[in-house]
Amino acid sequence: MNCRINIIGLSPEMTKLQCFASSSVPITDYNPLMIDSKSLPFSQRADQVGIVRSTEGNESAILDRISAHRKALSSVLYTCIVKGHRANPVIGIKVEKVYASPVLLSGLGALVLTKKDIDTIDHHLKQTLLQLLRLHKSTPRCVIFFFAGCMPGAALIYMRQLSLFSMICRLDPKNLLYQYAQNFFTSAVSFKGSWFLQIQNWCLLYQLPHHHPSDLIKHPLPKNKCSSMVKKNVICF
Repeated sequence: MNCRINIIGLSPEMTKLQCFASSSVPITDYNPLMIDSKSLPFSQRADQVGIVRSTEGNESAILDRISAHRKALSSVLYTCIVKGHRANPVIGIKVEKVYASPVLLSGLGALVLTKKDIDTIDHHLKQTLLQLLRLHKSTPRCVIFFFAGCMPGAALIYMRQLSLFSMICRLDPKNLLYQYAQNFFTSAVSFKGSWFLQIQNWCLLYQLPHHHPSDLIKHPLPKNKCSSMVKKNVICF
């Protein structure tokens, strides 16, 4: 067996370096980081595991997910779900939940989403369910999700973020990501644009038994138990 197969090397051509900073901090083009004696220029846009990461915000990633969601849903609309076929709307809801929603939410849980980003996803999902159920365009939002039997897009995103955090809590204490999360919640100063701060807000919002994420880090729950607890609290909310 050739051991070189397991050796991972960094390529300057394939490496994208992004710099995130507040608008008040000037960003220079100089970068001291180099790979194989080649300098790495800053990139404004990078694709990572199907998710578009941009220094200008999450708009590109969200628009890409919405486009992929429409494409995934349109590929199964011929199964008697289109408006002229007069099929049972319940079929359309089930198909959307199985084939389209996972595409829409794929990768979004790992991003630091603003309220505007979450509202955009939530509104798009609401409009999609409204059309599949063939309801009046003025139907209240709560009625749409009640008839569809599913949770709003915002709640689905929060659940995915909490699921990712539960995975971090079960990592080895020597893991770098685990140590970063532990240091973040034990530090007196917190960065308001951090992903972990959003996790803390969702724990308080849904009144999880461990209101502070640091408790979950110290006493991680098994995967199934944590998932059922989060889902139960989100549904009750």
